[in-house]
Amino acid sequence: SYTLFLLITFVELNIGLHLLKIPYAGVIAASIAIFDLMPILGTGGILIPWTVIAAVVGNYRMALGIGVLYIVITMVRNYLEPKLVGKQIGLHPLATLIALFVGSRLFGLAGLFGFPVALSVIVQLRRGKQIHHSE
Repeated sequence: SYTLFLLITFVELNIGLHLLKIPYAGVIAASIAIFDLMPILGTGGILIPWTVIAAVVGNYRMALGIGVLYIVITMVRNYLEPKLVGKQIGLHPLATLIALFVGSRLFGLAGLFGFPVALSVIVQLRRGKQIHHSE
């Protein structure tokens, strides 16, 4: 699922940066998409400072464009992540979202991946137990 997020983020960035007429948009989009794999930093670690710097130097069109691009990427990700990750590991999207949030807050990157996986294992074990008892 994270490979899919990488691709989605790259496409969003590439389109947005091309619309803003940023030179080397594809290379920049690929770099930011790879940077996005780091959960604490993400796209905001680059796009937010870029927005602020563009505004400070007086390039308000660029600041607005990069800011809107960041908001769109964040909204798409917040919508898709629980659904895609939950589907991959067999959990309800809300349970997946909670596991992602709690895991990342408590244990960082390890918790981001570990909590949903642990929850999935527990759910699968419980399902197996119920199937086993009913036979």
